[in-house]
Amino acid sequence: MPGPVYELHHLEYRNAGDRECVPLVRHWDLASAGLERRELSLHSDETAQLRGQTVVLGGGGVLNPHDWPRVVVPLVERGNRVIAWAIGHHHDHYHWSAAEIGDWRTSPADYESRYPLDRLAMASVRDAGTRFEYVPDSSCASAVFDRDYAIEHRAVVYGQGALDPIAIEGLPTILNTWEYPFEQIAAFLGSGECVITNSYHGAYWALLLGRKVLVYEPWCSKWLLMPWRITTCDRRNWRRRLRRARGAPDDVLDDSRRRNRDFAERVFELIETP
Repeated sequence: MPGPVYELHHLEYRNAGDRECVPLVRHWDLASAGLERRELSLHSDETAQLRGQTVVLGGGGVLNPHDWPRVVVPLVERGNRVIAWAIGHHHDHYHWSAAEIGDWRTSPADYESRYPLDRLAMASVRDAGTRFEYVPDSSCASAVFDRDYAIEHRAVVYGQGALDPIAIEGLPTILNTWEYPFEQIAAFLGSGECVITNSYHGAYWALLLGRKVLVYEPWCSKWLLMPWRITTCDRRNWRRRLRRARGAPDDVLDDSRRRNRDFAERVFELIETP
């Protein structure tokens, strides 16, 4: 029988998107296939000791100047079989200086040379426009997207808790922090005709729910790589931009789930091979 599967993701930031984007704990059952799953924080001491194991990088912005060279590359060099499942590019000037990454708006230009995913056993990315396989974030598999939510507000605000608060007053607002269960987050996002957000998962989940999205003051390369056209705004023009906000194609949920199912089948084939 194959050994345990270690699933790694960002646990330390208490971010709801990082919590929900983990495919094997949330959406695909290893136990039914006779496999054992162990969950670790990407930056834990135990992660740093893994050797010769099967490791799934379970979503999130892993392609950055810290996680790739200090976590992912050492995992490969220690003989682990590393599978990347819908990971994403994440360069910004909040975590890193311009000296480290240059202008984050131009940083996707060296995506493929800086992050050679061919070194991994299998890989997919949530980003559009690369030569790597495109698979959206696996949280699309959640049953929260199968429910109907009544629109109660023209717009709601879903903020990235690690950043300065979104400077918009008078609209219903919550943050992407762990005190909110996924069901409550989905219901909140679904209550708005449009979701104003600076959270990647806030935008993604709103689109899956069939809502329009305004991305507030984009601050990271991941916004440049979303596969759907998005409308941006700032604290001064958001009311005007609200009229221009757009959603995703009608088949976005079905397409996201199909791509994840297809990738999952191949992941299980690999995992079940000693």
